Amino acid sequence: MTLPAWMQRIFQALKSQRIPIVLTLGSCIVGLVLAEFVAGFVVARPSNYPAFWGRSVPLAEYAPNHDYRFTLGTKRRPAPPGGYRVRTEQHGFIIGPGDVGHTGRHADIVFLGGSTTENMFVGESLRFPYRVGQLLQSADGSSVYTLNGGVSATNARDTFNILMAKVIPMKPGYIVLMHNLNDLGLLTGAGSYWRDLSLCPMIKGGGAAPGRLKGLLAGLTHRLFPHLTELVSRVRSPTSAQPDRLAASHCKLLHWNTATDFAAMNRSMVRTIRAWGMEPVLMTEFNNIKPGNRAAQAFYESRRHTLSWPQFIEEASAFNQATRQVAAEEHVLLIDLDAKMQDKGEVSYDMFHLNEAGNRAAADIIAAALVRAYPKRFMFKPALAGAANPASTPR
Repeated sequence: MTLPAWMQRIFQALKSQRIPIVLTLGSCIVGLVLAEFVAGFVVARPSNYPAFWGRSVPLAEYAPNHDYRFTLGTKRRPAPPGGYRVRTEQHGFIIGPGDVGHTGRHADIVFLGGSTTENMFVGESLRFPYRVGQLLQSADGSSVYTLNGGVSATNARDTFNILMAKVIPMKPGYIVLMHNLNDLGLLTGAGSYWRDLSLCPMIKGGGAAPGRLKGLLAGLTHRLFPHLTELVSRVRSPTSAQPDRLAASHCKLLHWNTATDFAAMNRSMVRTIRAWGMEPVLMTEFNNIKPGNRAAQAFYESRRHTLSWPQFIEEASAFNQATRQVAAEEHVLLIDLDAKMQDKGEVSYDMFHLNEAGNRAAADIIAAALVRAYPKRFMFKPALAGAANPASTPR
């Protein structure tokens, strides 16, 4: 059979089947549209999907302009009626109740750290980053606006990414850094901030770039069916959408020089902040990891850890000492929260998370330290200035 005759036969066959083909194609399109609609109830439309085929570094943050309600709490910290509220402004930083509607304000102070800065399980008006702004005013009488960049499980490496990605462009006057236990968990498990990349990559995505046609088709598919493609990607790779956290127990031990690496990361952040014309402040991280604390020891030993309890105590102390050392060497204001909180009574509800009283005490300590160190920039609000301990005076 000649080629023209063969093509003619194919054309005739298609012509005779055109109605079934049209119905089949139409059914497929309708099915995809319905699947996309249903997928929209399962996953949110990805807002940060890259317009290119490459790799990316996850950013530890809350979604911007959101209002979260955490109603579950923890076994040690059950949620009150209505739950715990966390609201964010346009950059994903946690704000306080009085800041709603002021998300475009310039930040005077940004606090960065993990869950001990975030303070999810206390009322939003009591979180110490917000309360510091309520205790202080600028020397010219204007208000002091603070933002809370704490995110659970964040270590100093994550904070460095946040710093470069969104804090430095905001140009706050002061950036307060507090890290310890998340870095301790990462470094003692993985041995490095840069883990065995074959097992626990800091960089997500990547691999061989698709061909041009495949890339165009994939991009078109994502634009037409964003929810469905996101759902399929999660099914194919369940962990791809999750940021790298403390999966240290699955990582290869690279080396063992934890406090030195922690000091280097703090020093890197301090010098970067100053290079861009802002003032860094270092804080030690409060904890109840002390010899003789049987409740904390039982809680710690009930979980699988690389370190024994005595080793954990020693390393946690060494990390706070590294913070003190960097502050002294770099001539940075140190707020020794761990030392100053020890005589404040019951200030936490577990080994390291502050309760309401702890947040009040921490805010008092931080505000007083800022006023002493930067008297030309900060002062207590007039209603507080006459008290013997102005930061603790009721507002």
